[in-house]
Amino acid sequence: MTNEYTVDRRLYRQWARENAFRGTRLVMFIVWCVLFLAMAGLAVWRFAAGDAGGGAVYVLFAAFCLYRAFLRNVLIAERQFGQMSRYYGKKSWTRRIGLTDGGLVLTEEKTRQEIAWDDLSEMTEKGDLVVLRTRGGGAVRLYKSKCAGCEWKDFRETILHNAPQTVPSGN
Repeated sequence: MTNEYTVDRRLYRQWARENAFRGTRLVMFIVWCVLFLAMAGLAVWRFAAGDAGGGAVYVLFAAFCLYRAFLRNVLIAERQFGQMSRYYGKKSWTRRIGLTDGGLVLTEEKTRQEIAWDDLSEMTEKGDLVVLRTRGGGAVRLYKSKCAGCEWKDFRETILHNAPQTVPSGN
């Protein structure tokens, strides 16, 4: 039983968007937005007071806050995809997640990673996407429509049988 799909720039960007507003990243996004508003307000106040130099400094701080809130994660994801693309020598590649007696085996081009059943902590289903979270904070994405050699129902049952601690959530 395998779940296989093609990883390309579009899919990698989608993953970056999905993770941009989760947990600590959401808190930091809010912090950077609040700081942006504060810096923009201080810039307007300094410009209104006739201090162009002070206003310009606050405009630079506000621009940095916008970068941190909106652009940084996108640019990091682009850099990561570029590094993986150069390493694999391709602009897209196939990711295969297989089920074994010991756990999940994630294979893509030159890499292979094994995840033991005990390391899985949670399964989240949302539409076609299924996310298996690990105890270490990682995640493995599966797609219900991308099962090869079986139906999603069988794939899911195998995971739940071998890793009963993965409490399914979602729809």
